[in-house]
Amino acid sequence: MKQTSSGSPHGGDVVAGFEAVQKEFIAGLSEFGQGGGAFAAYVDGQPVVDLWGGMAAPGRPWERQNLGVIMSTTKGLVTMCAQILIDRGQLDVDLPVAHYWPEFAQARKAGVLVRHVMTHTSGVLGFDVLRPPLSWAGQGWDDYDAIAAGLAAATPRWEPGTKFGYHAMTYGWLMGEIVRRISGQTVGTFFAAEIAGPLQLEAWIGTPDEQLDNVAHLHDHLVSGLPLPIRLIFRRIQGRLKDPKTLSGQAFMADGTTSLLEQAEELLNAKQILKAELPFGNGTATARALARVYAMEALEGELDGIRIMSPEIVRRSAEEIQRLPDQLMLDYSMPGLKKLISQPVGRTCGFLVNPKMGKEPPHFGPNPKAFGHDGAGGQIAFCDIENKISVGYVRSDLTSSAKYSTRLIDRLYECAKVRDHAAAAIR
Repeated sequence: MKQTSSGSPHGGDVVAGFEAVQKEFIAGLSEFGQGGGAFAAYVDGQPVVDLWGGMAAPGRPWERQNLGVIMSTTKGLVTMCAQILIDRGQLDVDLPVAHYWPEFAQARKAGVLVRHVMTHTSGVLGFDVLRPPLSWAGQGWDDYDAIAAGLAAATPRWEPGTKFGYHAMTYGWLMGEIVRRISGQTVGTFFAAEIAGPLQLEAWIGTPDEQLDNVAHLHDHLVSGLPLPIRLIFRRIQGRLKDPKTLSGQAFMADGTTSLLEQAEELLNAKQILKAELPFGNGTATARALARVYAMEALEGELDGIRIMSPEIVRRSAEEIQRLPDQLMLDYSMPGLKKLISQPVGRTCGFLVNPKMGKEPPHFGPNPKAFGHDGAGGQIAFCDIENKISVGYVRSDLTSSAKYSTRLIDRLYECAKVRDHAAAAIR
């Protein structure tokens, strides 16, 4: 491990021509706060950046083998499992979910299509009449049958397909159960066998015992990274997040006193929880694994001679099919923030299209067609098919600011552009 002049540990390397990314990474190590993180990238199917720094835990520097809890970036890995099943003709997004999961048809959900789940328009935001015994202390999260039964009994919060609202927890559970019904495997097992194993990824949905000590300790500083106007009125937001009657409260499993957002640090630092499969947000991975799996997407399904899916399914998955405001944000109805909270969100069938917040630049680089999935606290994984670029970024000190990752991605694109011009000049 090397250290900056201020004592921040860091390691990794870049290929020739991408030194500016490394310089930016080292200069910004203080952005990791109490924690640490990593940044990796592929260009044209080749690794060009693999950097890490900061602290994986108090007194322990972040090293090559350390994993980040990738939060909702996990949803992108779940979508890739669905892509494979669609590609094999085993999953049809235009069929009802109940075609694969008959019990799901109850409570006015017979018309919920797989497409509605994958675009967060199903309206099934959480549990109502049959809430499974999930404890913030860690019990019940690996009882996949009880979770599935609770969702099958739930009623949509709107007419399926008519509105978009981020299915913060249920996207992973719903898609995970669909994968299980079709394949006979849990989504974490399917991901390991069909994607992580063939591509040799350091990535899991349900972390194995032998990797638990490599998972970086989370520090929750999400509030301090929020834009100032939202930070000033955050108490009001917190109140609605705790209320199970609100859309956001249901999406984050509010119980009247707390919600997942308040419990994330304690919950996701527990080894018992990391071992369970929470396909909405407890995946663990290195940044290089995320960059590598999205390099496969950037190259239309094949990397290093290993074909995971067909070019056709990648192209279909890259197409933006919806751009709507998020009903969870509109739930707040806060004067002065209408423009910010009503900003439409672009979605493909399963992925997030290059997002931005307010006047910030896009989070997935300059190409508006870049797609992937981000995660709470700053996690990022995406690909850009046009430029054959993919990025993975993980951090353990959770923040709502994307300034550091945006600078790193900007430097990456600048270096890639210079290299392309140099190659063109040689030709």
